Amino acid sequence: MSRILRPANVNPMPEDLPIYPESILRTRLQFEDLERLKGIDTTSVWEKSDKFIEQFEGAIDGRRARESLTGLTKPNLLRAHAIPYADCRYMAV
Repeated sequence: MSRILRPANVNPMPEDLPIYPESILRTRLQFEDLERLKGIDTTSVWEKSDKFIEQFEGAIDGRRARESLTGLTKPNLLRAHAIPYADCRYMAV
C-alpha cells in the first residue's frame, strides 16, 4: 500500500484556485482577472513601499527615484538607483 507523506504544516491546495488547463484559456482568463485591477489607486501602497525601502536600505527619496524611471534601460536604472543611495558611498553609482 502506497502512502503520500506530507509534512504536518503543509495544507493541500484549495480546490477554488484559478488553475486553467488550456494555455489560450488560461491567458485570456488571467488578463480578464487583471482588468478588475485597472483604475485602482495604488498611491498608498507605493508610498508605503518607498518608506520600507528607505528604512531598510538606508536610502533617501525613494519616490523620486521610482518616478524618475521612464524606461527599463540600464542607464535609466543606474540613474534611478543613484538617487536614493546618493549619500551611501558604497551603493552610489
